[in-house]
Amino acid sequence: MQVNISCMGMSDAQKYLLYIMKFKNIQHKQTSVERGEKAVFSISSIGEYDGGEYYCFYKTTSGWSARSDKVELVVTGNFDNKPCLSLLPRPVVTSGETVTLKCFSQEEYDRFIVTKEGEQKHSMVMESQKTSAGQCQALFSVGPVTPRSSGTFKCYGYYKANPHVWSEPSDHLEIQVSGSAKNISLSHNMCKPKTEPFLAFLPLFFILIFLHLQQRHQGKFRKNEFLETKVVQAAKFEETQVVTYAPMCSRSLRQGTAAPPPSQAGEVPEKPSAYATLAAGHPGAAPRDEEK
Repeated sequence: MQVNISCMGMSDAQKYLLYIMKFKNIQHKQTSVERGEKAVFSISSIGEYDGGEYYCFYKTTSGWSARSDKVELVVTGNFDNKPCLSLLPRPVVTSGETVTLKCFSQEEYDRFIVTKEGEQKHSMVMESQKTSAGQCQALFSVGPVTPRSSGTFKCYGYYKANPHVWSEPSDHLEIQVSGSAKNISLSHNMCKPKTEPFLAFLPLFFILIFLHLQQRHQGKFRKNEFLETKVVQAAKFEETQVVTYAPMCSRSLRQGTAAPPPSQAGEVPEKPSAYATLAAGHPGAAPRDEEK
């Protein structure tokens, strides 16, 4: 990418010099021998070391001029880890309220800067703060917003040692503010910052714990159900044995009770009337309520 820097002087200017202020040192960049009130300096290929503050001087027969106003040249895209930009506290912007733009990154940038497209002179710069999650962020308060606050916003990260070399820009954040809440729209970027592998697996870890506990609970329920079924089956089996022995003790059924079978002598049934009641039932039928 080629950049042109123009320097305006006097009509009798004989020479122009271009300087760059970098790392608090001023360095000569280019010389132009064009005569007249204007000189154009071209930088054919922009690199990391071309970012800085530029000044120019011109020379006439009376001597050298004063230093010109500065022109800042920022080089972006030198760091791969681009920051993310989001809007707080909610994705709906109402005219008259104050909102917060949050710029954050996993990279430990010293500062963040938010720019609005077409208004580079009104950029917002803040020192980054490190959060408990290990991210670096800056919160920019904007407001009260009006329809004129609408626009496209981006944020960058950079280091204090080289403030004219910035990161890749964040995905753009398009904000449209209307005087009526019914017509408000906001287009968020879909920036997803890099996360630590441990943090990325946390949701899966909790899901596995939940499934494990649920499986243990179902296992206990099935075990109880199995035991209950086994007890019922054992009871039915015992009742069937009682019915089998009932004919052998037919003489003892006069008053609705039955003596225990000879092979079970000495055992007293819990409910003496069960023999008489079950002897009249059918195999597989549910037992009737005992007579009180």
